[in-house]
Amino acid sequence: MSFWKSTKKIEQDKSEGDASMSDATVIDFGEVLDISFAAKFHSQLKDESESSKSIKFVTSSLTRIDASCLQVLVCFVQYAKENEISVQWENPGEVITEATRLTGLTNVLALSH
Repeated sequence: MSFWKSTKKIEQDKSEGDASMSDATVIDFGEVLDISFAAKFHSQLKDESESSKSIKFVTSSLTRIDASCLQVLVCFVQYAKENEISVQWENPGEVITEATRLTGLTNVLALSH
């Protein structure tokens, strides 16, 4: 079962970063991703996956992430693989790196450290 429906729509109007990532949608995790933000986070990922074939996560400001948001990320990364959406991490910070290491999700989330 997937949280997101497949879509073929591609928009490239949100450009940031270097030339190789010029069509990537950048999602900044902010400071805290906890259960109070999980539904909004899910909705944002769903919306962005419908309009972009390349997503870049920015976690440099992240100070805390809990299991509910990690679960959302796992589902999104699996969905992205199934639907040929590129997921990249921009300089993953210590908080996300440690959270994924402790939960055994580093490989699942394609997060290299």
